[in-house]
Amino acid sequence: MLSLSFYFKSQNNQINPTQTIDQQNQNTKPQNNIIKIIIQEFQKFKKTFRKRYADSEDDYRFQIFVENFNYVTSFNQKNSDSQENIQLEVNEFADLSLQEFKELYFGYNSSKKHTTKQSFSVKNLRQSYLLSDSVPESVDWRERLVTPVQKQGGCGSCWAFSTVIALEGAYAKQTGVVEKFSEQNLIDCCRIENNGCEGGDPGSAFDCVMNILKGIMKNQDYPYQAITRKECDHDASKTVFSPDGYENISTNNEIAMKEAVSRQPISVCISGSSQNFKFYKGGIADDKLLGCDPQYTDHCLGIVGYGSENGKNYWILKNSWGENWGEKGYIRLLRSDSTNTLGTCGVATEPRIVNQQTKKNLAQI
Repeated sequence: MLSLSFYFKSQNNQINPTQTIDQQNQNTKPQNNIIKIIIQEFQKFKKTFRKRYADSEDDYRFQIFVENFNYVTSFNQKNSDSQENIQLEVNEFADLSLQEFKELYFGYNSSKKHTTKQSFSVKNLRQSYLLSDSVPESVDWRERLVTPVQKQGGCGSCWAFSTVIALEGAYAKQTGVVEKFSEQNLIDCCRIENNGCEGGDPGSAFDCVMNILKGIMKNQDYPYQAITRKECDHDASKTVFSPDGYENISTNNEIAMKEAVSRQPISVCISGSSQNFKFYKGGIADDKLLGCDPQYTDHCLGIVGYGSENGKNYWILKNSWGENWGEKGYIRLLRSDSTNTLGTCGVATEPRIVNQQTKKNLAQI
């Protein structure tokens, strides 16, 4: 039997013992209705997302679900009349605490604290972006250079998905063919600075593809398993794309990022460990709305476009949590025209773009 005492405490609506029986019964009715609704929602949640728990765990997951359900409902009610807000929804992560969620779905290994003070690395000095008036005001590569949204599952492999988004975009831009590349290829075989499902860094993953593996394989030849396998099954004869390099786009410069994304998708990492990011449904989000700290990044995605809506500029980011999250797997973050900003949730702190392959032996599909 599910225990609901915590629910009443959290709502501060316990029955006053000094009330008459009739008064208690009147107060109990709406409480009972709420209980029924919550239980129905939990059963619906389990059926929709095929959740199954051991009997000993069901109460615990229900308690977390109620807390998350209340949070999402309260947020949406408070902001229902605002046009400057985002929407949240109870999604498949509603039975996880925020700490559990972070441990399972975040995987960017970075201990750096980001600031707006510019830093220049060797790769930054190779920067060749020349801004011009020819940069379009809006771009959406989802129909031409982007594969369908994937699910990383309970594996901290966001770094691999972010890397693959940039590689797929560069390959599709060069060949005109949208091909699904293998994240598992990176998880199993790029282990010098990355830890598979325990986290990694797109920068070292790019270095691995170009200097160690000498290319990346297709997903169909090296399918995703959401685990860190002991063996690397890389087959050099089945590599599809071996770009000549990648470049760090100027940090904290959203104008340079805009020019880069106008050409193809790029890899970025952001701060995403908040309840609002976890339950994001739609809208243009900023630091305040998501409750993120742009100085500390912990999750990697890909920028696949940009645009404007009602006077607000935004980035389009592809996530790796499936199409049931966000705007069919995507999130829009507020975009600025600043050359000295961390960007929303730190999106401008570590952007990277992949160069094309100049060799003539591109894999033919």
